[in-house]
Amino acid sequence: MPERRRRWDITFGLVLFVGASIIIAGVLIPVLVLITKESFYIKPASLPTSLYVYENEGYITLQWAETGLTDNGSYILQYSIDGGKQTKIYTKDVQHTVVKPSVCSNVFVQIQTVSETGDISKLSLDHHYTVLPLNAFVTNTSLTRTATGLIASWEKPIGLENCDVSYAVRFTSEFGQFNVETDSHRITVPNYIFCLFLRIEVSSIVGFSKTKFSEVGHVNGERIQVDLSIPPENPSILVATWRHHNENRCSPSYTVTYEFGLDSETFVVSKPRVIFDVRYCVFATLRILPSAFDGEYTGSSTIISATQYPTNMVLQPVENIEFIRDDMYIAVSWDVPEYLSRCSYLYTVTARNDYLYEGASCEGTGGCAVSLDSFCPTTEFVISPRVLRGRSEATMTRKQWKIAFGIVFSFGVFMFAGGAVALLVILLSSERYCSNPASLPTFLEAYDSDGIVRIHWSETGFTCNGSYILGYSIDAGAQTEILTGDRQYMIWDIPLCSDILIRLWTVSETGKISEEYVERNYTVLPLDAYVTNTEITKTDQGIVVSWQKPTGLKACKITYNVQYSSELGEFSNQTDYERIIVPSDIFCFTVRIYISTVVGFSKTSFGIVGSGYANIINEVNFNISSENPALMIAYWSHPNEKLCSMTYKITYILDAETQSFEVPTSQVTLPVQYCQYASFLIRPIALNGTSFGFTNSIIATQYPKPDFTLQPVQNVQFSVNGSSITVSWNPIPEIIRECDDLYTVHAKNTRTDEENSCQGTDGCRVILTDFCPTIDFSIRPRTLQGDAVFRTFTCD
Repeated sequence: MPERRRRWDITFGLVLFVGASIIIAGVLIPVLVLITKESFYIKPASLPTSLYVYENEGYITLQWAETGLTDNGSYILQYSIDGGKQTKIYTKDVQHTVVKPSVCSNVFVQIQTVSETGDISKLSLDHHYTVLPLNAFVTNTSLTRTATGLIASWEKPIGLENCDVSYAVRFTSEFGQFNVETDSHRITVPNYIFCLFLRIEVSSIVGFSKTKFSEVGHVNGERIQVDLSIPPENPSILVATWRHHNENRCSPSYTVTYEFGLDSETFVVSKPRVIFDVRYCVFATLRILPSAFDGEYTGSSTIISATQYPTNMVLQPVENIEFIRDDMYIAVSWDVPEYLSRCSYLYTVTARNDYLYEGASCEGTGGCAVSLDSFCPTTEFVISPRVLRGRSEATMTRKQWKIAFGIVFSFGVFMFAGGAVALLVILLSSERYCSNPASLPTFLEAYDSDGIVRIHWSETGFTCNGSYILGYSIDAGAQTEILTGDRQYMIWDIPLCSDILIRLWTVSETGKISEEYVERNYTVLPLDAYVTNTEITKTDQGIVVSWQKPTGLKACKITYNVQYSSELGEFSNQTDYERIIVPSDIFCFTVRIYISTVVGFSKTSFGIVGSGYANIINEVNFNISSENPALMIAYWSHPNEKLCSMTYKITYILDAETQSFEVPTSQVTLPVQYCQYASFLIRPIALNGTSFGFTNSIIATQYPKPDFTLQPVQNVQFSVNGSSITVSWNPIPEIIRECDDLYTVHAKNTRTDEENSCQGTDGCRVILTDFCPTIDFSIRPRTLQGDAVFRTFTCD
């Protein structure tokens, strides 16, 4: 009995416990459900994982990803168009909406989730951009050349006249590709670029609009490398071929100007080859001017200064040889091609009388005169090229008299009869002896001093009472003087620039005049005649050196021998005019002008700095000051700096600001600001204080050099905005303030290990799902050197 009662007690206890539990659970669960139902739906769903924007002809579609809202949850979509805020609520089954803002509107979109009871999520997903049409092309593009560079300009796309638009400009040239971002409607492109391809992109977020245009820019002709060749089959023509580094990028044409003496030829060719007649030993220039934009052309290439002999030419044997006998001289002449007629001393003439074992030589181009004691019975002449290649031509003179009985027989006869004949002449014909004129003087010299001309000749050994007849013509007015045999000079006071012709005969005592005479002619010039008003002028054809006749000689006809020396060598030119043209690619040169006379020469010399293109500056070096990275030292060398007293004009363009100054040395210190459009121009100071040509050495739209060291960032601050956190720091040095994305920011949630990063120069925004409890941040230089900075963010 006691045992049964104990079992019943246990069973009853279990039944009572289970029953009580069921009763309590049945009561508590509904109560808990009723109590906590509202709290369950108060928590909003998580934010959408992404927010997309699509634009189509002004309509914008906003679309976001589903987040799994329960029951009657919803979305709140707020967007601000040009500051006017609107709010819309969408149910959980709607993940997009369409709005139509105006073109150029600034749109800010923010989306949040809402619970059934209206509780709004603390975080939001943001997006903002500017509305631009996809077919917005800039208009009225133009390219204008200025002293500082080529200015590319344009106007806003049609319909966007009142919008704030930024442009990404890319230009490609023979020097590479460069990018510039600007809010203005123009950029300055370096002036030395010849062929330019420009692309302008109108900035937007949902895409970009672009336009492109191509223009031919500016070039200096020294970039043209010219090869000159003379065809062996036709030495009177010259073939010029050249290469231009833009010929594959552009379709250039060339204006070719060929000047020889005072004549010139100009023509336009579309291919880098031209054939023209060559004039040797005449001052000549060949200029090749690449056609530039707007049909203009600038720059030149001077190739020929042909005042020297041609080279590598084979002269043909001379033809039509003629001899003219004049006492002890024989003048030898032959035909010369027209294109060689201005060359001096192309040939050497060697004469040899094998009978007398006597020889002599002379030099000339179309002929010269050889002096021998006798040319009989025969003399052999050899005409050979003096400095060029070619075959010699040999010929002989004809006998001047015939040997009747042989030299030995004649000599004996004359020896036998000589004494008798001489005695008979002395005794019977003394008067007849004195009636023969004496031999002519062996020389006739003229000396000139300030218009006083002294004529002097050698004594001829007059016997009896012989005399001289001196005839002279001054400016075509003939006069005659009779002088005794003991007189060998004559003095005249003759006006300057007079043309004098002098002839001298001998006269016997009985008045018989010699059949031959000695002749001399020249123009009277003072020895101290200096040219005046020397001037140098820069033209498209070259540098014109001009002068005026010496004082007092304005009415005279004068020949000038002009010599100039430069870094390219020495050149000479003979001219009857008061000007010459010097090649324009010569920078520093000295000109010496000689006035030609017979008895001497008068000279003047003067030095002028000519014209030069600054690409003669072979290399410009840049150093950043180690003490101050905001300063840059530029230094260079110029091949003329030892020949001339060089000064340089520096133009430094930094973004839209221009500085210009002159320096007397080949070094300058400049401020530098990285990642801004900059150009650096060096212009050697040329004649008349002007400058020609330049060197553009910097296009600083890229980052500074990789060895540039960034200092660790300071004053790091955090700002939470929805699901993103903005990290910023300051100060940023002024010299790198314009650079983009200098730093990389990396963020990591210490609890969830979620990571993300962003890039910026003075800050950027990182997006994470959760910023609690702490986020570790690292801020380190992206491409340059420098130490990283670490910070920790703790949520509230």
